[in-house]
Amino acid sequence: MANKEIPVEEQPEKHPGGRPLAFGTIDELEQAIKSYFNECDPHIAKRIVETGRTAKDEAIWELREVMTEQKPYTMSGLARHMEIDRRTLVNYAKMEQFFPTVQAARERVHEFAEEQLYGKSAGGAQFVLKNNFDWKDRSEVDLTTKDQPLAMVEFIGGGSTTNSQDPVS
Repeated sequence: MANKEIPVEEQPEKHPGGRPLAFGTIDELEQAIKSYFNECDPHIAKRIVETGRTAKDEAIWELREVMTEQKPYTMSGLARHMEIDRRTLVNYAKMEQFFPTVQAARERVHEFAEEQLYGKSAGGAQFVLKNNFDWKDRSEVDLTTKDQPLAMVEFIGGGSTTNSQDPVS
């Protein structure tokens, strides 16, 4: 819809592919991703902390530097930090110029989730890996004996048997 207050020749052109990208360059995207991981990693931050109590049992508060705890890496958290939705982040990965950058971030999130499998509560990590990184629970059953098919499987498959006493023959 054209803005009627601004003359047509002075109105900005619409982006030819729809809405303009939130990150127009690879450097902008990389910086936003780096900022997210830095925010998640332990770092020194200033916090107001309780440092004691007065004689009247009132809290004494001081501004102190404290080490933050590691926050989990997530694709949704990355998207929120970048002020875009998760679907938009997935769409960036579909663009050739941004694919390597988004894929590297995705693999860092993947690696973090996989490392959590070795922790005390691996259930959440298993959920993330199965639902976001195509991991599967599977068991394989070998239906051969010494690399030879089982007789029953051979019979079902239409193979002939050489036993003349076979009631089905």
